[in-house]
Amino acid sequence: MNAFSTAIDRAVAKGWPEGAKRMRMEKRMASGLVKACLNLGFAITIDNGEDKPVVKSTSYRKIMDNLWQCDEEHVLIYDEKGKCFGWFYLVFGNDGWDLVADYSANDTCDMIWNETLGPLERQALHGGGWMTIYRSLLRPVSTFTLPADIGGWW
Repeated sequence: MNAFSTAIDRAVAKGWPEGAKRMRMEKRMASGLVKACLNLGFAITIDNGEDKPVVKSTSYRKIMDNLWQCDEEHVLIYDEKGKCFGWFYLVFGNDGWDLVADYSANDTCDMIWNETLGPLERQALHGGGWMTIYRSLLRPVSTFTLPADIGGWW
């Protein structure tokens, strides 16, 4: 069981439905981000500011099991050659829909935001429809082709 599921179960057991709802939103946003990145062929590193519990992994389960170990984390995405294509800055514990506080300003991260995270955020804000969007993440996000060299983002 990952940190998300444990926290959600605790919130429900303590009679805190608002907290459980927020945590479910955070889990869906994080899961959407991870699935979108993996579907595009990226490996993921989690940097929580103190260590990197996951380095260039393509295992959905390993990545999800290691998210939410701190209040703030960076999800860095790498291509098959080990080149970093960007990052997403996650802040846990706010309203759930606003999990992604910032991300790299580049075509790749913009596309992930526009096609996956933005729609998830809008659905959370306006209610309903979560599962339709969430299930759509089971298929590849886009036919977007990564450029041979996008230059340094750092």
